[in-house]
Amino acid sequence: MPAGQPAAWEAPAHTPPAAAAEPAPYVPPPDYTAPPGYGAPVAAPPRRSMGPIIVAVVIVVVLVLAGIGYAVAGFAFATSRIDSSTKALNTVITNENAITAQFNSTKDVSALDIKATGAELQTNKTAVAQVVTQSQTAQATITADQASLVSAQDSLSDSSWLTTFSRSRLDNMSGKIGHWRNALVSAKTITGDLTQLGTFLQSYDDSLIDRDKVDTAITASDFTGVASALGSLKTDVAKAISLADAPGLPPDMKAFLVDLQTEGADTSKLLNDALNGADNNTLTAEANQVDADGVKVDAHDIVKINIAILAFYTPLIDAYNAEVAKANAM
Repeated sequence: MPAGQPAAWEAPAHTPPAAAAEPAPYVPPPDYTAPPGYGAPVAAPPRRSMGPIIVAVVIVVVLVLAGIGYAVAGFAFATSRIDSSTKALNTVITNENAITAQFNSTKDVSALDIKATGAELQTNKTAVAQVVTQSQTAQATITADQASLVSAQDSLSDSSWLTTFSRSRLDNMSGKIGHWRNALVSAKTITGDLTQLGTFLQSYDDSLIDRDKVDTAITASDFTGVASALGSLKTDVAKAISLADAPGLPPDMKAFLVDLQTEGADTSKLLNDALNGADNNTLTAEANQVDADGVKVDAHDIVKINIAILAFYTPLIDAYNAEVAKANAM
């Protein structure tokens, strides 16, 4: 190592400052797009609870099951009401079949012609008596059937909140019962009228039977028989006149009976005077009067009276049959 120079490991006593480096020339930075800024990290959402979903599903299931149960219960309830109403209605229909047959034969219930024989009149009286009995029985049956149908129809409205889905079935049955109820109203009117008509016709037949007996006794010169028949005629024709306002009878029926009553009274007078020895002039005049009475009685048109009776009852029976047809069509 040369004299006077420090060793390599020794620091020089004085180290001159290094010469300052010249600043580098300014170079603008590259035109890079600035990177986007990033915010703070987003925390993960909390785990959603399944409880509300399960509750909602359970509610839906419960509502569906409730709806099915409602429909099933409603259908079963409605079916039970319809079955019960059908049973009641079938009983009514069975009862009404006999009444319908009676109505359809009403055209045979009429006043016999005054020329009918006593036997024919008696046969007719027997038939008319049967009509009266049937009509009276029908009245009681109809009253019971009406109550039964009212109860059945009312039952179709029970628990209406439960039977919404069966309403059309229930309404159909209710409509069917409604038509039968209308038919029963007509039936009750008709049977009530027929009871009155039949009761009258029995007295009418009795009156003509009495007249026939009078004629038979006169022909046989049986004055005792004549007197007896005239007594019955007086009673029976008075009863018939009191019943001559029965439904369906035209005014001419009462007029006929009044004339028959007059004939009977004049015949009784003639008989009494003959038995008491009245003079011939008196007896002749009275006999002529009886003959005139007979002509007047015979002039009444019983056929026309029967036509009037039939014309009265036909619309009533048609109305009844129409309601039955409507019910059967449902």
